[in-house]
Amino acid sequence: MLPPPNWEERFPRGYHSGNMFNPAEDEAFMVWMRTAASPSFAKLAMRNSDEVM
Repeated sequence: MLPPPNWEERFPRGYHSGNMFNPAEDEAFMVWMRTAASPSFAKLAMRNSDEVM
C-alpha cells in the first residue's frame, strides 16, 4: 500500500501490515484532529504555507 505523498518521510518504502499507521499511537495526529475551540479557529500545527498540495 502506498501512503499519501506527504507521508513519504515516515514510510519511505510504503506501509504494510507490520508498520501500518495507527492513529491511537500518534500523539501529533490526535492533537491535529482535536476539535477546534471555535468555528473560525485556524490550527497552526502542521500548516503548509509554502507548497501546493
